[in-house]
Amino acid sequence: MSKINVTLIIPNRYPDQWGKWVSRLKDPGMDYALNRIYTGDRPEFSYTVGGLFDDAVRQAETEFIVYSNDDIYPLTDGWLKKLYDMLVRYPFATVSPWQINQNNASPHFSPDMLYLAHLNSEVIKFCSFGFSLFRRDQFLEVGGWDKNYNWWYGDNDISRRMEKFGPHAYTFGVLSHHDVSATADRSPRQDIYEELKEKDRLYYNKKWNDRLPSLKKEKAA
Repeated sequence: MSKINVTLIIPNRYPDQWGKWVSRLKDPGMDYALNRIYTGDRPEFSYTVGGLFDDAVRQAETEFIVYSNDDIYPLTDGWLKKLYDMLVRYPFATVSPWQINQNNASPHFSPDMLYLAHLNSEVIKFCSFGFSLFRRDQFLEVGGWDKNYNWWYGDNDISRRMEKFGPHAYTFGVLSHHDVSATADRSPRQDIYEELKEKDRLYYNKKWNDRLPSLKKEKAA
Protein backbone atom coordinates (compact mmCIF):
# COMPACT_ATOMS: atom_id res chain seq x y z
CA MET A 1 0.00 0.00 0.00
CA SER A 2 1.34 3.43 -0.94
CA LYS A 3 1.95 5.82 1.89
CA ILE A 4 0.01 9.06 2.25
CA ASN A 5 1.78 12.31 2.95
CA VAL A 6 0.27 14.50 5.64
CA THR A 7 1.73 17.59 7.26
CA LEU A 8 1.34 17.84 11.03
CA ILE A 9 1.32 21.37 12.44
CA ILE A 10 1.73 21.59 16.21
CA PRO A 11 2.56 24.76 18.16
CA ASN A 12 5.44 24.51 20.58
CA ARG A 13 4.09 26.51 23.51
CA TYR A 14 5.12 24.30 26.41
CA PRO A 15 7.97 21.72 26.33
CA ASP A 16 6.11 19.21 28.51
CA GLN A 17 3.08 19.26 26.22
CA TRP A 18 5.24 18.99 23.11
CA GLY A 19 6.95 15.94 24.57
CA LYS A 20 3.61 14.15 24.98
CA TRP A 21 2.86 14.72 21.30
CA VAL A 22 6.26 13.56 20.09
CA SER A 23 5.81 10.27 21.90
CA ARG A 24 2.61 9.60 19.89
CA LEU A 25 3.75 10.45 16.38
CA LYS A 26 4.33 6.91 15.12
CA ASP A 27 1.56 5.68 12.84
CA PRO A 28 2.38 2.65 10.63
CA GLY A 29 1.51 3.08 6.98
CA MET A 30 1.61 6.86 6.99
CA ASP A 31 4.26 9.30 5.89
CA TYR A 32 4.10 12.81 7.27
CA ALA A 33 6.12 15.99 7.28
CA LEU A 34 6.32 17.49 10.77
CA ASN A 35 6.04 21.28 10.86
CA ARG A 36 6.79 22.48 14.38
CA ILE A 37 5.58 26.01 15.03
CA TYR A 38 7.43 28.21 17.49
CA THR A 39 4.98 30.69 18.93
CA GLY A 40 7.30 33.25 20.43
CA ASP A 41 6.81 35.16 23.65
CA ARG A 42 2.97 35.27 23.56
CA PRO A 43 2.24 31.56 23.54
CA GLU A 44 -1.47 31.80 24.21
CA PHE A 45 -2.21 34.05 21.23
CA SER A 46 0.59 34.49 18.72
CA TYR A 47 0.31 31.47 16.44
CA THR A 48 -3.13 32.57 15.26
CA VAL A 49 -3.14 36.34 15.46
CA GLY A 50 0.45 36.46 14.24
CA GLY A 51 -0.33 34.37 11.19
CA LEU A 52 2.10 31.55 12.00
CA PHE A 53 -0.61 28.90 11.59
CA ASP A 54 -1.57 30.19 8.14
CA ASP A 55 2.08 30.48 7.15
CA ALA A 56 2.72 26.87 8.13
CA VAL A 57 -0.26 25.71 6.02
CA ARG A 58 0.99 27.67 3.01
CA GLN A 59 4.47 26.19 3.37
CA ALA A 60 3.13 22.63 3.50
CA GLU A 61 3.61 20.57 0.35
CA THR A 62 0.90 18.02 1.08
CA GLU A 63 -2.79 17.95 0.22
CA PHE A 64 -3.78 17.05 3.78
CA ILE A 65 -3.01 18.89 7.01
CA VAL A 66 -3.36 17.82 10.63
CA TYR A 67 -3.38 20.73 13.05
CA SER A 68 -3.35 20.06 16.77
CA ASN A 69 -2.90 22.16 19.86
CA ASP A 70 -0.02 20.84 21.93
CA ASP A 71 -2.36 20.18 24.88
CA ILE A 72 -4.43 17.69 22.82
CA TYR A 73 -2.90 14.44 21.62
CA PRO A 74 -4.15 11.13 20.17
CA LEU A 75 -4.72 8.00 22.26
CA THR A 76 -5.80 5.57 19.53
CA ASP A 77 -3.32 3.44 17.58
CA GLY A 78 -3.49 4.13 13.86
CA TRP A 79 -5.24 7.45 14.54
CA LEU A 80 -3.92 9.25 11.47
CA LYS A 81 -4.97 6.63 8.95
CA LYS A 82 -8.43 6.38 10.52
CA LEU A 83 -8.96 10.14 10.27
CA TYR A 84 -7.62 10.17 6.72
CA ASP A 85 -9.82 7.28 5.57
CA MET A 86 -12.90 9.06 6.94
CA LEU A 87 -12.07 12.37 5.27
CA VAL A 88 -11.49 10.90 1.82
CA ARG A 89 -14.46 8.54 1.99
CA TYR A 90 -17.13 11.03 3.05
CA PRO A 91 -17.85 14.63 1.98
CA PHE A 92 -16.60 16.27 5.18
CA ALA A 93 -14.76 19.55 5.50
CA THR A 94 -12.81 18.37 8.56
CA VAL A 95 -12.48 15.22 10.65
CA SER A 96 -11.46 15.26 14.32
CA PRO A 97 -11.00 12.66 17.06
CA TRP A 98 -13.40 12.53 19.99
CA GLN A 99 -11.97 14.14 23.11
CA ILE A 100 -11.74 12.95 26.67
CA ASN A 101 -10.60 15.28 29.41
CA GLN A 102 -7.61 15.31 31.72
CA ASN A 103 -9.43 13.10 34.27
CA ASN A 104 -10.29 10.46 31.65
CA ALA A 105 -13.98 11.27 32.01
CA SER A 106 -16.58 10.54 29.37
CA PRO A 107 -16.02 12.09 25.93
CA HIS A 108 -17.01 15.71 26.05
CA PHE A 109 -16.61 19.13 24.56
CA SER A 110 -14.86 21.63 26.77
CA PRO A 111 -17.13 24.42 28.04
CA ASP A 112 -15.82 26.98 25.57
CA MET A 113 -16.83 24.71 22.68
CA LEU A 114 -20.38 23.92 23.72
CA TYR A 115 -22.09 26.99 22.35
CA LEU A 116 -21.96 25.86 18.71
CA ALA A 117 -21.62 22.07 19.02
CA HIS A 118 -24.96 20.79 17.73
CA LEU A 119 -24.36 17.06 17.74
CA ASN A 120 -26.03 14.85 15.16
CA SER A 121 -24.57 11.36 15.43
CA GLU A 122 -20.88 11.92 14.54
CA VAL A 123 -21.47 15.06 12.48
CA ILE A 124 -21.61 18.55 13.97
CA LYS A 125 -21.65 22.11 12.67
CA PHE A 126 -18.59 23.21 14.61
CA CYS A 127 -14.94 22.25 14.37
CA SER A 128 -12.74 23.28 17.26
CA PHE A 129 -9.55 23.21 15.17
CA GLY A 130 -7.93 22.03 18.38
CA PHE A 131 -7.19 18.74 16.60
CA SER A 132 -8.40 18.35 13.03
CA LEU A 133 -7.55 16.85 9.66
CA PHE A 134 -8.46 18.98 6.63
CA ARG A 135 -7.47 19.75 3.06
CA ARG A 136 -4.84 22.45 2.64
CA ASP A 137 -6.37 24.05 -0.47
CA GLN A 138 -9.82 24.34 1.12
CA PHE A 139 -8.43 26.05 4.21
CA LEU A 140 -6.56 28.56 2.05
CA GLU A 141 -9.53 29.08 -0.29
CA VAL A 142 -11.66 30.47 2.54
CA GLY A 143 -8.85 32.81 3.58
CA GLY A 144 -7.36 30.93 6.52
CA TRP A 145 -7.66 32.23 10.07
CA ASP A 146 -9.31 35.61 10.61
CA LYS A 147 -6.54 37.51 12.38
CA ASN A 148 -8.97 39.93 13.98
CA TYR A 149 -9.52 37.30 16.69
CA ASN A 150 -7.10 37.06 19.58
CA TRP A 151 -7.94 33.37 19.91
CA TRP A 152 -11.53 32.63 20.98
CA TYR A 153 -14.30 32.19 18.40
CA GLY A 154 -11.81 32.10 15.55
CA ASP A 155 -12.51 28.39 15.19
CA ASN A 156 -16.25 29.10 15.05
CA ASP A 157 -15.55 31.60 12.32
CA ILE A 158 -13.49 29.37 10.07
CA SER A 159 -15.85 26.46 10.72
CA ARG A 160 -18.68 28.47 9.20
CA ARG A 161 -16.59 29.47 6.21
CA MET A 162 -15.44 25.90 5.55
CA GLU A 163 -18.99 24.52 5.66
CA LYS A 164 -19.14 25.23 1.91
CA PHE A 165 -17.08 22.05 1.52
CA GLY A 166 -19.23 19.90 3.82
CA PRO A 167 -19.98 19.35 7.51
CA HIS A 168 -17.45 18.81 10.26
CA ALA A 169 -17.17 15.33 11.75
CA TYR A 170 -15.96 13.94 15.06
CA THR A 171 -15.27 10.21 15.02
CA PHE A 172 -15.66 7.96 18.03
CA GLY A 173 -13.17 5.60 16.35
CA VAL A 174 -10.28 7.85 17.40
CA LEU A 175 -9.91 9.23 20.91
CA SER A 176 -7.76 12.17 21.95
CA HIS A 177 -6.77 13.49 25.35
CA HIS A 178 -7.24 17.18 26.23
CA ASP A 179 -5.21 18.64 29.09
CA VAL A 180 -7.89 21.30 29.65
CA SER A 181 -6.70 23.94 28.95
CA ALA A 182 -3.16 25.17 28.51
CA THR A 183 -4.31 28.37 26.86
CA ALA A 184 -6.39 29.41 29.84
CA ASP A 185 -4.68 27.80 32.83
CA ARG A 186 -1.10 28.60 31.87
CA SER A 187 -1.54 31.95 30.21
CA PRO A 188 0.90 34.60 31.49
CA ARG A 189 -1.76 37.21 30.69
CA GLN A 190 -4.56 36.22 33.06
CA ASP A 191 -5.22 39.93 33.61
CA ILE A 192 -6.64 40.34 30.10
CA TYR A 193 -7.88 36.81 29.41
CA GLU A 194 -11.57 37.50 30.01
CA GLU A 195 -11.37 40.89 28.31
CA LEU A 196 -9.98 39.41 25.10
CA LYS A 197 -12.49 36.56 25.12
CA GLU A 198 -15.38 39.03 25.34
CA LYS A 199 -13.86 41.23 22.63
CA ASP A 200 -13.67 38.24 20.29
CA ARG A 201 -17.28 37.26 21.02
CA LEU A 202 -18.54 40.73 20.14
CA TYR A 203 -16.52 40.74 16.92
CA TYR A 204 -17.88 37.32 15.93
CA ASN A 205 -21.49 38.30 16.60
CA LYS A 206 -21.14 41.48 14.55
CA LYS A 207 -19.45 39.70 11.65
CA TRP A 208 -22.00 36.87 11.46
CA ASN A 209 -25.05 38.77 12.74
CA ASP A 210 -25.20 36.18 15.50
CA ARG A 211 -25.96 36.20 19.21
CA LEU A 212 -23.50 33.87 20.87
CA PRO A 213 -23.85 34.27 24.65
CA SER A 214 -21.12 35.74 26.79
CA LEU A 215 -18.67 33.34 28.44
CA LYS A 216 -17.24 36.04 30.64
CA LYS A 217 -16.73 34.92 34.21
CA GLU A 218 -17.95 37.26 36.90
CA LYS A 219 -15.33 38.35 39.39
CA ALA A 220 -15.76 37.07 42.91
CA ALA A 221 -17.01 39.66 45.36
